[in-house]
Amino acid sequence: MNEPKDDQKKTYEQDDEPLPYPLVRVWCGISSIGWNLFLVWAAWVAVVAGWVTLPAPGQLSIFGVTALYFLVLALLNFPLDRYCGFVLEKKYGRFVGGAGEWLRQWGQGQIRILWIQILGAYLMASWLMGQSFGAWAVILIPLLLFSLKYWHFNLVPAACAVLTP
Repeated sequence: MNEPKDDQKKTYEQDDEPLPYPLVRVWCGISSIGWNLFLVWAAWVAVVAGWVTLPAPGQLSIFGVTALYFLVLALLNFPLDRYCGFVLEKKYGRFVGGAGEWLRQWGQGQIRILWIQILGAYLMASWLMGQSFGAWAVILIPLLLFSLKYWHFNLVPAACAVLTP
């Protein structure tokens, strides 16, 4: 058997270059999409199989279930968000702050995203279940549109700028 000598053995740290940053971001994006699709599928299976009982349709129960679902999704995404958004960004020199600063920024972003997701999903679920909005629609729909315009879409160009090498 021809075993390489100790000085001929390759180690990752010495010989291999780390993956280029854009490839790492693509890997993180694909992993995130796959993980989120799995979580949505798991929730659907839980409801269809009867493991989770949904409350009777009503304005408050729709809002509560929607809020709980998106909150649990955000918490289950935290490890992947931390690895791709903090650990790898720090490794590639794209983030210079500490863990506390990253956690604060992540929390602020999650509050914005959760607000938009919960409000949008609540409006859609209520409409699909035939619930009437009445005067609430006059307040909630413009609030959702305002949130999308000023909280979400203004963040997208800044987030995309990070992807450029």
